[in-house]
Amino acid sequence: VPSVLEAKLHTVTGHAPSRWRHAAIYQLAGDPLAALEEIMEYGKSGKVEPSTASDPTNRLIGLATPISERVGGPGHPDNVVLIVFSNPRPGQDAEYNRWYTDEHLDDVLKVPGFVAAQRYSFAAPPGAPAPEWNYLALYEIHRDRLDEAFPGLYAATEAGRMPVSPALDVDGISMAPYRPIA
Repeated sequence: VPSVLEAKLHTVTGHAPSRWRHAAIYQLAGDPLAALEEIMEYGKSGKVEPSTASDPTNRLIGLATPISERVGGPGHPDNVVLIVFSNPRPGQDAEYNRWYTDEHLDDVLKVPGFVAAQRYSFAAPPGAPAPEWNYLALYEIHRDRLDEAFPGLYAATEAGRMPVSPALDVDGISMAPYRPIA
C-alpha cells in the first residue's frame, strides 16, 4: 500500500500484563484517514488472504497523531517499544499535557535503558468505537536493557525523581512493552 511507509509487528515481552499479545505499528504518509482507507481497500481487493489467527473482536485500531517532538537518541529497529495509553482526570487536560510533555518524557529518559519517547493524540477511525484513551506515548527501550529499565522506572518513581502529576488518571493507564518480531 503506497501510503504505508513502515510496518512492524511486535510481541509482548511479559514484563507487564497486557490484554494484547501483539502490536502492529504502521507509519503512514499523508492524511491518516486516507491512508487507512487505502489499507482497507487493499484488504478487500482479494490480493491478500485474511488471517484466521487473529481475533477481530479483541483488536484496538486507532490513529495516533504526534503531539510532541521525538525526544532522546536515535532509534534502533530491534529496540523494545513500551506502549502507554493514558487519560487526564476530567477537566485537567492542559496540566496533564504540560506535565507529560515538559516533565515526564525527560524524567523517563533519565532511567537507564530508555532511549527515546514521543507522545500522540489517539483516536478511533471513523465508524469504530471511541477508544478508552485519548493519549498514547511510545517509549523506546534499548533492546539489551529491558531487564533494568522497569526496575529503574519503579525505583525513580519511589525515590521521588519522577513525580506523577495529579492531573493523570493513574487508574486508567494501560501499558506494555513489545519486542519487534517482523
